[in-house]
Amino acid sequence: MKKARIASGITTGIASGVSSGMTANYGDFTSTADKIFTGAASGILSGLGTAFAGPLGGIIGNAIGQGLGKIFYNEFHKEEIARRNRVEEAKKQLEAT
Repeated sequence: MKKARIASGITTGIASGVSSGMTANYGDFTSTADKIFTGAASGILSGLGTAFAGPLGGIIGNAIGQGLGKIFYNEFHKEEIARRNRVEEAKKQLEAT
């Protein structure tokens, strides 16, 4: 029974990871690497969560994987995000004058 649950958890995790990776979109700079990282993190954590804590563990693992993907995106693209924020601020200042 436990082996079946672990196998089911891993299968569910893989499906969840592929789905999460394909739909990951954190902004204009979302790249294939972001999608792969999000998919892998979600899949691994969802699979482990399902294997050891059932369906609720899978949901929690998937949510944590999405959060890790967002953190990775922010760190990997922090320069582009900062540049875009500076451009937006400059536009607002130009409009104000």
